[in-house]
Amino acid sequence: MLSLTQSKRKKIVCNDLLSCLYGLNEIDFKIFNILSDKEAKSLDQIALEVKRNRTTVYKNLQRLTSLGLAKKEMKCIEKGGQYLVFRSLELPELRRVLEIKVKETKDKLDALLSKFNEYCC
Repeated sequence: MLSLTQSKRKKIVCNDLLSCLYGLNEIDFKIFNILSDKEAKSLDQIALEVKRNRTTVYKNLQRLTSLGLAKKEMKCIEKGGQYLVFRSLELPELRRVLEIKVKETKDKLDALLSKFNEYCC
């Protein structure tokens, strides 16, 4: 079991990586960390936990899902109706997504550096 210090360190490293690669904001991080407990959560549950309105939280969830950092799925209510739940990616899948993003970022930076050498030096 991780100590509190180790757990905080892991969260800091993860948040630093996500910030660098995706430019996530404070609310994005709060939502991402809420989703990382592996239990699917409804919009209402997440909004309550981050103490923000549903519209704001939904926009942040849309951002996380469009970046590939979270998933959403439709659940059916027995008496009729539907609602969305959100969850984070499993750790191996998240690592794969981050590795791809790191490679894409590195390739873009290498191309820019190459152009810099070509035009500036």
